[in-house]
Amino acid sequence: MGLGRQGGGDHRRGVGDGEGVGQDIRPRGRAAKAGVIAATKAGALEYGAQNIRVNVICPVFILTEIMGAAGADIPGIKEKAALLRAGLPHEVAEVGAFLASDRASFVTGAVIPVDGGWSTKLA
Repeated sequence: MGLGRQGGGDHRRGVGDGEGVGQDIRPRGRAAKAGVIAATKAGALEYGAQNIRVNVICPVFILTEIMGAAGADIPGIKEKAALLRAGLPHEVAEVGAFLASDRASFVTGAVIPVDGGWSTKLA
């Protein structure tokens, strides 16, 4: 990582489907997401003494350029989120910026869904 030599820092990861729960029914996809979450928690424990924070952001249904404008028109998709809408890239970026800032100096090992409430409705 290289952060320890600098006296601390932040390492963020990203995983879709809000903590690995969601519409991805492929077992390998879920296993991979669970692995990233487990590695995040292990990294938080391993590097915490060096003041390195390790967290994961779990975005779901974010309207990106790849999705195009049609992504928001998928039948029934908005209803899966408690906020009844898709997320925007800057909303995920804001969470990343927070985690990288000193305001998150006591946040490590966190799994943060940025999903408009998808994981809440699926729980």
